[in-house]
Amino acid sequence: MRRAVPGLLIVLLGLLLWPQIGWASTRLGLHVTQEELNCWRQRSGVAPPNSLTPHCTVKYKTLSDVATNSPGDWDRIVANKDVFINSTPSVWSGPIGCTCCNQFQNDSPTGGAEIARDAAFYALIAQDSSVKATVKSWLLDSIAPAQLDFTNRTIWCEGAGQNSENVFTTAEFVIRILYAVDYLDALDSNTFSGSEKTSLQNWFLGFADFTNTNLDIGLNDYFVDRPNNDYTWSSCPSTIYGGTPFYGGALFHCIHRTYNNRKATVTNAIANIAVKYHSPAYIGSVKKIAKEFLYFGIFSGEYASDFLRWEDTGEGGNPDRGLNYAAVIVEEIVAIADTLARSGDTELYTFSSNVGFEESAGPPPKSTLFALTMIAHYYDHTIDRYGTGLLANVGDALYRIDDRSIDTPKIWIHGVGLSRGNLYYQSTYLQSVYMRTASGTVGYPTAANIPGSTYSVWMGPNGLYPGMLFMWGQLEGAVNPYDVSGLPPASPTRFFE
Repeated sequence: MRRAVPGLLIVLLGLLLWPQIGWASTRLGLHVTQEELNCWRQRSGVAPPNSLTPHCTVKYKTLSDVATNSPGDWDRIVANKDVFINSTPSVWSGPIGCTCCNQFQNDSPTGGAEIARDAAFYALIAQDSSVKATVKSWLLDSIAPAQLDFTNRTIWCEGAGQNSENVFTTAEFVIRILYAVDYLDALDSNTFSGSEKTSLQNWFLGFADFTNTNLDIGLNDYFVDRPNNDYTWSSCPSTIYGGTPFYGGALFHCIHRTYNNRKATVTNAIANIAVKYHSPAYIGSVKKIAKEFLYFGIFSGEYASDFLRWEDTGEGGNPDRGLNYAAVIVEEIVAIADTLARSGDTELYTFSSNVGFEESAGPPPKSTLFALTMIAHYYDHTIDRYGTGLLANVGDALYRIDDRSIDTPKIWIHGVGLSRGNLYYQSTYLQSVYMRTASGTVGYPTAANIPGSTYSVWMGPNGLYPGMLFMWGQLEGAVNPYDVSGLPPASPTRFFE
């Protein structure tokens, strides 16, 4: 059930009401412009408030400095930097003792990629050359293990039958390393020597090559002629239908289920590598996959493929699990769209389509804005649906699909992920949802009431960023990272050609 609230119309009105920015930004990195860096330096207190352009004040530095229980992102970043410097973590040596490691769920990466990334971000903001040197050394050590040679086809296999998504934890590790490298590059373009830059580029592009190849091979199997955009269903490698998104929802087809959070994570890693190293071939591939997520992973009825992950056991189970996974899919799509937009290609932010399969087909057309608004509609109760297989549970708040549990009590905060995409859309509605001021939302939870996770959800999808609200919260109208100067020239299209 849905209330008769024209949510997308509210978003579009918000786009018209926000002041537009006229100046061009100076691009420093994948998601860093000089103007954002100036604001981060003021938000952290490294530079005095209102001393740089744009004028910014301290925000998201310390717990509750913006709103009750708003995150102390900068304090956490500094604490992670201190841990990294004072007890430099060992590097991950890669999956242990396997060949074709991507055929099964490989070992979760160990080591300190998360805190190394935060230390690099700290060095960028504080302009700390000592921290920069320590992080640089660790990063170069991290790409050296033989098991992490992504060009070795005995360890990392390509071809028919290879699993394209079991490397999602490795993709998370790779992208954290990439962001750390990018922050150091933004601080000082000469941080790495010419030979070190070559080693880093080869390592990252090696990962992009084998993962992109396997994604294409695997996705091609579902359709008659995917390379030429013929998305007529061909075959399913497993059960054709399975799982429902909520009570009363239709069964998911295998085409829908294959566009899941794991593939989204791997695709985002490829996209960032492609933009960092200027590879048009990979960029074309990830744009195609991102559009396919809108075709088959996002539904015109306002739900997503991973909604099938709800569990019919009350909140402990929980009915919100599918929404949480869907939020990750949307945040990864936004990350791809935003990374490309900052390099001058805004198509994934403006693209919309009715293309789909069965229930995923429009109208209404699906777009990145549609996907963000869809997630927001669950957080503010515009949409009223239940993660249950029993009619008796419909209407019971314990089973309602939103961002909160009633009996635990716990509150999920994936809504902060709306902030990055909203730099582009500048929607007052989306901002009100991620700030928890919109009617129907609940305030930020205490740390004790945030469900346990390996990575802090304040860091975005799968903990990829140092801190989403510190970096992008409430910056709508203050920075414009999409009209950029200093774009680098394109490099060769593929690493292995």
